[in-house]
Amino acid sequence: MADIDWEYELSPSKWCRDQKTEEAVNNYIKNFDNFGKIVKSSLKKEFAYGKLPEQKILIFQGENCPEEAPLFCFIHGGYWQALDVQSSIGAALIVDGLPIKVAIIGYEIAPKSNMSQIINDIKQATELLLNVSDENKFKGIYLCGHSAGGHLAALMMSAEFGSKLSGFILLSGIFELKNIIKTSINAPLNMSEKDAEEFSPINKVDEIKVNLSVPVYILVGEYDPRELIRQSKEYGEKLINYGMKTVINHIIPGKDHFNYFYDIHQPELCSIRSFVKKCILG
Repeated sequence: MADIDWEYELSPSKWCRDQKTEEAVNNYIKNFDNFGKIVKSSLKKEFAYGKLPEQKILIFQGENCPEEAPLFCFIHGGYWQALDVQSSIGAALIVDGLPIKVAIIGYEIAPKSNMSQIINDIKQATELLLNVSDENKFKGIYLCGHSAGGHLAALMMSAEFGSKLSGFILLSGIFELKNIIKTSINAPLNMSEKDAEEFSPINKVDEIKVNLSVPVYILVGEYDPRELIRQSKEYGEKLINYGMKTVINHIIPGKDHFNYFYDIHQPELCSIRSFVKKCILG
C-alpha cells in the first residue's frame, strides 16, 4: 500500500474546485477584509484577557440587536499559525440583522506560542466572557470555530467551565492531530506524538463537561479535504455515542474550506447562517 501524502490530504486549498490552489487563501483573506469594513462600525467593546497583542476579544453589536442577547463567539483558523483577530471581524456578518451579539476571539499563534499555550489562550478568553456575561447581558455563550478554530472550540467542551457553555458550531474543524505532525504544518508548532494525542478533541469526548443537551453543529464543505470530512463524521458519531442529544453533522454541498464564507454578506444565500441561527435561536 502506497504511503499517504498527508501534506496533500491536509491542505484545504488543494481540494478547491472553483478557485485555484494558489488563490484560495488570498481570496479568503480578501473577502474577510471587505467584510470587516462593513462591520467595523458596530464594534462596541474590547476585552484583554492577557498582555500580548492578540490576547483580546472584540465585541460587536448590530444596530437592531437588543442589549440582552446571546453571544456568538468566533475563533479563526489558519492552522494555528496564521490570521489574527482583526482580519477575522468579518465573521460578524454571519449573524448580521439577527438578535445576536458577536465576539471575535484572538489568540497568539505559532511559533510565538505552542499548542498548549494557544489552547490556554482560548480557555482564558472563554472564561473571561463567562465571567462578564451577566453584566454584559449575554444570554448564553456559543462557540464557533473555523478549521483550527473548530479544533480549539471543540476542546472547550472538556474545559472546567464547559457546563456553562450553550452550544457549538464547528466549521471544517480539525479533531484529530496525529497526522498533522507528519506535515510541514507542524514545523512552527513542534508537537510531539504525545502532544497530538493529548490535544485531539476526538480523544477527549469522555472528558466533556458540557450539558448533553446543548446543540453541536458540525459542518464541513463538500470539497473540503476528505480527511477533514472523515474527522467531522467520526467526531460527530463519537459525541452521539457518548450521549450528546443534539449533534447535527452536515456536509455543505458545492462548498470548499473557504468559499462557504464568501456569501455571508448576503443572508438569503449564506449557507452557514441558517445553521448558526438554528443553533443559537432554535
